Parts: sequence; C-alpha cells; structure tokens
Amino acid sequence: FGLPRLSQNDFQLSEHKALYLLIAESLEQNQIEPLTHVLNNLSLPLMDLADRLLAKTEKLEASQDRLIGDLLRALLSLRQREIRQNIEHIRFMMEEAQQSKDALANTQYFQTIVQYNETRKRLDLALEKFTSHIET
Repeated sequence: FGLPRLSQNDFQLSEHKALYLLIAESLEQNQIEPLTHVLNNLSLPLMDLADRLLAKTEKLEASQDRLIGDLLRALLSLRQREIRQNIEHIRFMMEEAQQSKDALANTQYFQTIVQYNETRKRLDLALEKFTSHIET
C-alpha cells in the first residue's frame, strides 16, 4: 500500500514514543532476547506505563492473527484520523494565505494537501482490505 512502517511518529505521548523506541531497539539488537532487553532498559516511568498497558491487555485471549489484525486496523484508523486533522489544519492555513495574498504559501499548502490526500487513499485501501478480510 506504500505506507510507512510503524514509527514513533504514530504516537502522540512522549512516554509512548519512548516505549516504542525501546521495543524497536530491542528487536534490532541481537545480544539478548528482546523481552530481556526491554526489561533491563525500562526506566521507572516506562515500567509504570508498561505495567498499566499489560494490565489492560491481561484478559486478551484472541488468536495472534486476530490480535495483529485488530492492531493493524487500529493503527490505520489512527493514521486516517491524523491525516483528516492535518488536512483540515492545512485548509485553514490555506485560507489565511489566500486572505494575505501569499501565493507561494498557498501553493505549498495545496501540494501538501495533495500528498495528504494520496496518503489518505492508501490508508482507505489498506483499511478496506483488512476490514473485508474480517468479514469474509
């Protein structure tokens, strides 16, 4: 679908970004098991966050395939929402640029909206594929 992999940019809270980076780092290294790496490198605030997240997911009994599918759909939905918010923000900035007769900014904003719309289409296709996969 041409979408980027999961990254720290998919998270808004700094503690979630930090936890993601630690997990990604654990998967890239090969000295010890990733779980051991994460546990050895959790700061106290991240340990509290990890405990809260684990407590929320403790009762999940879904199959691994279903869980991965649910996570992918949630990630795609979050990205869709973020793209829609970004498009609305850029449209507002475009209106301001038009009012101030800033043609260069207006052109740049238009190009950004075009890029966002392309990303939104790819997200829609990916989400449609994963949603239709569940229904069949």
